[in-house]
Amino acid sequence: MSNFDQPMNKIFYNTNGDSISVIRFYSDKEVIGSTFGNFEEFDDKFIKMFDKNGLMSYLWSKGKYIITSNKIEFDLTSNHGTVKYYGKFNSDKELVLSSESLINGHKSTRRYNTIDCFPENNEQLSISDNFYPIILIPNKIQTAILNEVADEKIYKHLNITLPKLEKLKEPSFPNSYKYVKKEKTEYVGDGCMAIAHIPMVVFFAIMFFYSLGKTNIILTLIFLGGAILLGANLGKFKTKTIDERIDLSNEEFEKLKAKYREDLKKIRDKNIELEKEYNLNKENIELRIKNTKQDIALKEYYQSLKPTSEVIRHKENIKRGKTELMFLDRLFKKFGSQIKVDIAPDINSQFYFPDFAFICNKTGLHIDIEIDEPYSFIEKLPIHHTESNDNERNKFFLEKNWLVIRFSEKQIIQETENCIKVIENTITALQNKSDIIDTDLTKEKKWSYEEALVMSYNNTRNEY
Repeated sequence: MSNFDQPMNKIFYNTNGDSISVIRFYSDKEVIGSTFGNFEEFDDKFIKMFDKNGLMSYLWSKGKYIITSNKIEFDLTSNHGTVKYYGKFNSDKELVLSSESLINGHKSTRRYNTIDCFPENNEQLSISDNFYPIILIPNKIQTAILNEVADEKIYKHLNITLPKLEKLKEPSFPNSYKYVKKEKTEYVGDGCMAIAHIPMVVFFAIMFFYSLGKTNIILTLIFLGGAILLGANLGKFKTKTIDERIDLSNEEFEKLKAKYREDLKKIRDKNIELEKEYNLNKENIELRIKNTKQDIALKEYYQSLKPTSEVIRHKENIKRGKTELMFLDRLFKKFGSQIKVDIAPDINSQFYFPDFAFICNKTGLHIDIEIDEPYSFIEKLPIHHTESNDNERNKFFLEKNWLVIRFSEKQIIQETENCIKVIENTITALQNKSDIIDTDLTKEKKWSYEEALVMSYNNTRNEY
């Protein structure tokens, strides 16, 4: 699949040894998924059965997928609820998916292969909490691995303000007419009311002069006031300025058109210069970003690898067995001062001590390295098992943005160098923004509480 934007018709799988998760993508952007136990092989019978239109289609979780570049996103919904997936293609035959269950909150990141690319044992390590070595990556780091650095962060690093192309507005084609100012007198008032009041005004005026001749001052004033009051209601004339449209002569219109063409040419020439200047600035910025984006993206990515709190050394008298001291010696010879013991995140609430802590000088990455024994030597009681508080410890470090790597004691004793190699390859993978980790270490299934008791009875730890 050289072009990841194209629809696909493929089946991808991930296996943890006990079961296999299978996701089938269709060219119409539909996707189905399920988990199978006691899996034997991908044959025609299975492909026919695991189909969105098959007789058992009601069993599959279903959804629609979206592909952008080499990234994919989809939800798978069943009667039990929804699981959200997002990830990227490492190649046309390998897909890395992070999932989050909206049913129980479980999160994981797994590598899926197409059915024509079944891996050999120990070829690569899938991230799983069912088999040692267990490698757990915090959500913040998983997201940083999958996502590219935002352009806005690049601009901020380079102190860049993106240019805007603001062209001059072109003039409008001239009209063949113009407007001139002209004064106009208009009557303002109610004409019908004025006509009705005229006889009354005349009457009051006559009575005014009559009373004036009789030297009756009171009547004279009454008729004068009435005449004035009625006269005011007759309305009045006002003069206002209006715009009167006048057609232009052919000569005037041609002059306007000639000026329009001259102005239009000047503005268009200026806009061409502005566009050239804009494109030049844009090209310079793009070149600057291209030359520095990788370094800036790496710096931003390295920031995501740092923990959320500093570490402090605790003066505790922590007892260590022979295996732990042997492995500490090997770790220190390989990684030097980057290996720490007796330290923990600097918080005021409950905290856990990692068996060993790796603190990367280059990136600030913190790794909690644990050795899991099935039972204690003296009390013969189960310690690390599927029901122990390991998940609580893991959650504590993951929430502080620490990576967690857990080995079984048997792996540490029998394959010390391969355990060291797993840590080294994990560090290298994360520095290169990848969560695919090469390993030759033999996997060991995590034991149950009952199995730990049986191992205690058989003194299994003495046989390593």
